[in-house]
Amino acid sequence: MNKTNHLIKGKRFEKLWETYKDKYTTDGYALIEIKDIYLPFWKCKQAIVVEKEVELDRFSRIILELITKGIDTHHEICAFLGLEPNSFATMQFHFLLKNNLIRETIEAIYELTDIGVAFLAKEMNVKNMETIDFDYFLMDKMGKRNEPFTFFDAQKPIDHLEWSAEKVKTFSGYHIRPTNRLIQDKRSLMLPTEKALEPTFLQISQERNAFAAFFNQQVKQQYFYDFANSTLKKYRQSIAFIALVYEKEDNPREIRLDIRQSKRSVLNFKTHELEKELSQRVSRIWHQLP
Repeated sequence: MNKTNHLIKGKRFEKLWETYKDKYTTDGYALIEIKDIYLPFWKCKQAIVVEKEVELDRFSRIILELITKGIDTHHEICAFLGLEPNSFATMQFHFLLKNNLIRETIEAIYELTDIGVAFLAKEMNVKNMETIDFDYFLMDKMGKRNEPFTFFDAQKPIDHLEWSAEKVKTFSGYHIRPTNRLIQDKRSLMLPTEKALEPTFLQISQERNAFAAFFNQQVKQQYFYDFANSTLKKYRQSIAFIALVYEKEDNPREIRLDIRQSKRSVLNFKTHELEKELSQRVSRIWHQLP
């Protein structure tokens, strides 16, 4: 304990030590150590198929209305609008056909589909399928082999369900760094990851409903439809926090751990906020760490 005090007194953790040293004394715990700790997260990239609403321009709507009035061949529509049959209007017909708003009969006559009719009646929005790359974060399992991955929004506090709505609004977001670019000093701790617990496409696909809910929450006006392929790109990332280690005075093997935010944790630091979820996750593997 003397060594720990020596490291802290006069250093950047001195004020933190004085603030929190007696936090659990009534429970029989004494603060024995404060150190920087880097916790693992995963940045993933996944190709997915999304459904998105398509805004139809006024010209496309006019074409649909003309078809309902019996002006329903390519030449008739172009003649009515004063356009050359091979003009840019051809692209509009392809667009309407592709999105199943119209169909072309054997006699080269255009008809509205049920979707086209519903759209004109403003009973349905037009939707299109598109493949995009989706970047997202996962929390590392930290030893929890049988639990699903937790999808992680870096712009929200991890404990946001316990925060007030106003407090969540003022949160600036976590500062996430690529792990391979970190420079670790002697007094910091970088939590390792287990190869067997790294994310795989199989695991993510088994959590399809959670993935869809997370995507739909993150991306507006687009809706998850399916995974485009089985490729999952993953990169190990880290967030820096501060670990405060308390020891049971009558049982040194029993510890209590607080993970708190530091100036390196968030984009706009305000206070050493306690991270309850992370404190629990790290506590369960603390004695397994080197």
